Amino acid sequence: SIDVTHAVKNPGFGIMEDVQPGQITYLWMPAVEDTSFLMLCAEYCGDNHAYMTAQILVE
Repeated sequence: SIDVTHAVKNPGFGIMEDVQPGQITYLWMPAVEDTSFLMLCAEYCGDNHAYMTAQILVE
């Protein structure tokens, strides 16, 4: 995002990380098996906040 803060969240791993505008944010997750899981935006970021999701695939 170029204008608002987001927060990447995965409740299953207990992870939440702020993502600031104009900065690269790295996130380490201890995924040790083939799986997929949902990441959510946990910081209100505008009208489409409820649709800010990502599916992560670990192979």
